[in-house]
Amino acid sequence: MGEKGHALPETLLASDDFHCTNLRRLGCFAAGIGSSILETYACGDLWMRVPYCIKVERSGKLPLGVMVRDVSQKILGDIGGY
Repeated sequence: MGEKGHALPETLLASDDFHCTNLRRLGCFAAGIGSSILETYACGDLWMRVPYCIKVERSGKLPLGVMVRDVSQKILGDIGGY
């Protein structure tokens, strides 16, 4: 979806594939809604609760071998899940 220009900044994407949340890195809100996509097609409506936002700032260099994914998992572990 990113390569074809569907995942644009400030857009909403809903997919039956839960891995679509990886598209958030492109600046869009992507939600994997599973089989609810069938209900969306049938009814024409999709009700979603808008998640809250937080700002995370980080400075300095990462130690050798530490990747961005490691940092994001640490942050999510510190703040807790939904």
